[in-house]
Amino acid sequence: MKLRTMIALLLCVMMTAGCSQMTISDEYPVTIAGYTFETSPQSIVCLDDSVADILIACGFSEQIKARSQECTQEEIADVKQVGKKNAPDADKILSVKPDIVFAEKELADNVRKKLADKDIKVITMVRAKNNQELSVLYESLATVAGGKKSGKTTGAEKAESIILTMGDLQRIIPEQKILITACYLYDTKGNAAYDDSFAGKLLSYANADNVCKNDDGDVIQKITLSNPQYIFCDTGVKDQLKAEGAFKNLNAVKNDRIYEIDKSLFERQGNSITEVLSFMIETMYPELNEPKQESSEPSVEESSEEESSEPSVEESSEEESSEPSVEESSEEESSEPSVEESSEIIVEADDSLTITPYMNYRLGEEGDNVTIIQNRLKTLGYLKEEPTGIYDEKTAEAVMAYEETNRLENPDGNLSNPELYLLFSNEVLPNEASR
Repeated sequence: MKLRTMIALLLCVMMTAGCSQMTISDEYPVTIAGYTFETSPQSIVCLDDSVADILIACGFSEQIKARSQECTQEEIADVKQVGKKNAPDADKILSVKPDIVFAEKELADNVRKKLADKDIKVITMVRAKNNQELSVLYESLATVAGGKKSGKTTGAEKAESIILTMGDLQRIIPEQKILITACYLYDTKGNAAYDDSFAGKLLSYANADNVCKNDDGDVIQKITLSNPQYIFCDTGVKDQLKAEGAFKNLNAVKNDRIYEIDKSLFERQGNSITEVLSFMIETMYPELNEPKQESSEPSVEESSEEESSEPSVEESSEEESSEPSVEESSEEESSEPSVEESSEIIVEADDSLTITPYMNYRLGEEGDNVTIIQNRLKTLGYLKEEPTGIYDEKTAEAVMAYEETNRLENPDGNLSNPELYLLFSNEVLPNEASR
């Protein structure tokens, strides 16, 4: 199964933004960066494309009424554009009567003054550098957009989902005897993604050694000395690397292992995180995209050729009538599974469970989806007990057996998102012991 299929590269929103049981008084007022919001902001302007990415991931895209041209997300493609993020048109921003403007950097004096004269709240959010900061960032933005209870919960759950998915992606990477070396370059002047940034840490999640760990010393010299196997770079930088004398002799350049990822996509901290990570993993570990290896047992053709070296039933019956009859011979042969039977493990895909990105199940969880999972495990021969809707120890044991039979990395009895997709696909292997 291809990696893109397993992890569903086109990610969709898992959680809803609201909670019908909450009242307005439960959710607001909310205070952030010195500004107080009495109600949920219904007109948000996103100049910062990373903030837009997070709000979209948390399910608040409907509240975004204007965007900078750098906010290229499909979900807000039809939203009013107000110019470049660092030099927006103040009048266009004011035309949507914004409740709040999220900026990436300090705006020019003339723009800031126009917005201030209309009492428009402008907030600059600092991007996260690690998982803990990512959770705080998500909670802060979702609290403003959705409230201090349901909104904050949505943000926390979404951040956790992305972090869990990053871990799941890392776990499916095949073991390597030699550590892969790589880097991300913004240009050919030595500006790179360092380990102190969240973007730089994505290389670690891809189990690659970032040769540009920090900006101490001559970064270009570090790159040439470490000679990385893979180079990821901003759009347009690939041709420059090939032309630059300092990079011409690098393995990545000579082997054409340079891959462009637009820097805005690389630095966004919404669903783009897992999109970028999955692309890097897919690129550095191409074996994940290869068809699943067949069993080491002889193929049907090989087996047929081997069997043909023995006298056929017809020849045997003509030459040695005293030998067992055709019926007896067939019965003896049928005691062993035929090659055709052993290779003909055909499983139909099951669409009874709607699987969304980041969905995963663990011991102790309950619900209708757990019942559906148990039914699937029972159909495949992994679960003997009747479904209960509770992810108990028997279910965990069945899942572990499924993981081991399908040769999944680190079988632990928990169903990660990629494992769910495989479980309900037509490429899953059933429990041979139950056949």
